[in-house]
Amino acid sequence: MTYNLGKYINRHLSLAANIIKDHEPDVLVLNEASWAKCKPHILKKLSAKFMLPYFLVAKSIKTNNHTVIYSKNKMEDDTTMVNFRNAGIIVTVNTKIGDVSIAGVHLAPNTEDNRLLEIERIISKQKKSKLKIILGDLNSISPNNTVISSLKSHGLPEAVRYDVVNRIKKAGYVDAAVITQKEQISTVPITQDNNIIYYNLRLDYVFLSKSLTERAVNYSVIINEKTRVCSDHYPIMVQI
Repeated sequence: MTYNLGKYINRHLSLAANIIKDHEPDVLVLNEASWAKCKPHILKKLSAKFMLPYFLVAKSIKTNNHTVIYSKNKMEDDTTMVNFRNAGIIVTVNTKIGDVSIAGVHLAPNTEDNRLLEIERIISKQKKSKLKIILGDLNSISPNNTVISSLKSHGLPEAVRYDVVNRIKKAGYVDAAVITQKEQISTVPITQDNNIIYYNLRLDYVFLSKSLTERAVNYSVIINEKTRVCSDHYPIMVQI
């Protein structure tokens, strides 16, 4: 599961924790975990609640948008991505099908060029791994999605760029939503970027290496009354 908790999560952290517990993920990536740096006791409390005994934090130097990864199984070879605008962390998780490299990421929100530099580093770090996953908030859109947008005032929108998603695909990863034909389901109900308002936007992804795609059983965006109030993103899950 990957879940961008949003900057106002302190109001709804207990509710979000219950949502996560109900779905019992084996690996969980939490983005925008602003409390992770100053309230480490919450990390341990959530670990017990989720029954995920292992956790690591990638602290953002420039923002409070820290990334936390929880796991049912022991994590090794952890690498925190330094100088990210937000945060990113890569771990190796030992599973029944072998060692899986998992990258929990929250890419830069400002430009596609910055996001592209960050994702290049993730791809490079995972290059030698056979089984690998990239999941999190990429802050980028996919050419597979139909995004609805409107101008808030007069002006021209910037040209649409798919550089980040295309780069991940070129490196041999496959979008789990596309595999399961659910690529039109948004993970962000509505957002605004400068002069443009976007509807039905998908910014959160799970990308699988081709060696894992045949094992992908299900992909789901968890949309209900609880997740609508918890954050400005919906949690997404992939079953492998």
